[in-house]
Amino acid sequence: MIPIGTEVEWVSQSQGWWTVKRGIVIAHLEPGQPVETVLPPGTDRRHVRGNRISKHRRYVVAVKRPKGKVTYYYTPVAEWLENGVASKDG
Repeated sequence: MIPIGTEVEWVSQSQGWWTVKRGIVIAHLEPGQPVETVLPPGTDRRHVRGNRISKHRRYVVAVKRPKGKVTYYYTPVAEWLENGVASKDG
């Protein structure tokens, strides 16, 4: 399991484009656990990237936009993310 506060990196694909995502693990989600149970209060649902509930164990990763004040919250499957840890010190 990746500790909370760890900086992680993974590659995602959408519409033919591959993108490297990099952020900080802020929470672990068990199968069936809704993402909003671990998000900071007042988080805009439009800033959540991923399914609300999943049958898979997942992480919640905070990814800040390079030019802006918006933080997006991604919910990658734990198995995928555990294969791409960038650093353990966050």
